[in-house]
Amino acid sequence: MLPPQVGKQANMDMNFKSRRHRYAVILMFLGAILLRGAILWARQEELEHDPDAYRLIANNLLLRHTYSISPENVAPQPTAYRPPLYPLMLALASTGKTGVANSTVAVFHLLLGVLTIGLTFWIATLWRLGNWSFFAAALVACDPILLHQSTLVMTETMATLLAIVALLCFTRLARHPCWWRAGLCGASMATAALCRPTFLVWLVLAAPAVGLLEQEWKKRFHNLLSFTLFALACLTPWIARNAQQIGYPIIATTHGGYTLWLGNNNSFYEHIRQDSWDSVWDFQQWQRERPPRPGQSIVQHHELSTDQQQYKQALATIRSQPTMFVWSSLVKLGRLWRPWPHATTKNESGLERLTRYIIGAWYGILFMLAILASMKLQTQLWRSPWLWGVLACGSFSLIHSFFWSNMRMRAPLMPFLCLLAAQGAVFCCHLVNRRKSCQR
Repeated sequence: MLPPQVGKQANMDMNFKSRRHRYAVILMFLGAILLRGAILWARQEELEHDPDAYRLIANNLLLRHTYSISPENVAPQPTAYRPPLYPLMLALASTGKTGVANSTVAVFHLLLGVLTIGLTFWIATLWRLGNWSFFAAALVACDPILLHQSTLVMTETMATLLAIVALLCFTRLARHPCWWRAGLCGASMATAALCRPTFLVWLVLAAPAVGLLEQEWKKRFHNLLSFTLFALACLTPWIARNAQQIGYPIIATTHGGYTLWLGNNNSFYEHIRQDSWDSVWDFQQWQRERPPRPGQSIVQHHELSTDQQQYKQALATIRSQPTMFVWSSLVKLGRLWRPWPHATTKNESGLERLTRYIIGAWYGILFMLAILASMKLQTQLWRSPWLWGVLACGSFSLIHSFFWSNMRMRAPLMPFLCLLAAQGAVFCCHLVNRRKSCQR
C-alpha cells in the first residue's frame, strides 16, 4: 500500500493529466471548428454550385415532396439517379420555404466534419495510439480532399462520417462480439451505402469477417444473420420505393451505367493509349460527340432504360478492347491513389501547379507513414481492428478500377489512412528513440 503522501501525489498527477487531456481535446475541437469554418467561409461561393443535382433533389423533397431531379418548371418525376440519404438530410436540415440555403449546407458540413474528427480521435484511443490519437485527428482535420469537398454540395463529407461510424461499430464488435453489435455494423454500412453505393462492396466483403469473430458456429451464425437482417432493414425502404415508383427494385442507383461508361468508352481508351496517363482528357468533347442518351433526358422518366443502355455500351467497349480495359483499370486505380491532384486544364497557372505539388507532398508523407505502419504491422493488418479498414480500401479500389475514378473517390477512406499514418508515426518515434538509446 502506498504511503498517504505518495498516494495523494499520484492522485494529483492523475488529475492533472486528466485535466490536461480534457483541455487538449477541447482545443482540438475548437481548432477543427475554426479551420473548417474558415475554409467554408473563404470558399462560400462554391456552395452556389450543384454539380450532382443533390440540392435540386433536396429542394424537390422540401418544396414538392417528391424525390426528383425535375427542374421547377417541369412536373416532378420520381428518380433513383442519386442515392437518397444526403439530399434527404439536406432537406431535413433546412427550415426555409425557398429551398436549401448555402448557410444550411455550410453548417451541416461543418458539423459532419467536426464529428468525423472526433470519432477518428475516439477510434485512435480504442486502437491504443495514445497521444498519437491527436495526430490522427489532426491529419483528418487538415486533409486536403476533405477540406475541399466540404465546400461542395456533394456526398463526400457525409460519406466520410458514415465510414468512420462503421469503423467504430466494427471496433466495438471486435472487442465484445454479440449479435446486436453485429447488427449495428450491418446497419451502419447499409446507411453508408444509401449515401454512397460503393459501400455495398465493403458490406459484402466484411460480412464473412463478422461471422468469423466468434469461435462457436452458433454464435457465428447469429452474428452473420443479425448483420444481414439489420443491413436489409436499412436498404429495404429505398428498394421498395424504387420498385414502386421506378418499376424495378434498384438497390443502388440508376447512375452506375453512366459512371461505368464514363470510364470505359472509345474516347477515354484512345486518350490513355496515345497520351501520358497524367494528361488531361477532353471530357467535354466526349460529352458532345457521344450518342444521345435514350429518352434524351433522365427527367423524362427513361433513366432506367438509359442506365441499362449505358451499361451495355460500356460492356461492349470492354469486350471489343480487353487489353485497353486492363490498362484503363490500372490507370483508374492509379488516379484513385495518386498523391497529387490531376490537372483540370492544359493551361493551368503556376499557382495551380504549385498547389497540386504541395498537396502531393502532403499525401506523399502520409502514404509513406501508412506504408511503414503496414510493413511493421504485417499479419496484424489482416486482423481486427485494422482488417476493417483494409477491406474498405480493397472494396473501393476494386469498384473504382472498373468505374470512373479520381482522388475525391477515396475521401471516405481518409480517416482510416490517417489512423494508419499515425501508427506509422509511432513506429518512427520508437525507431528514433531506440537509436538514441543505442548511441548513449
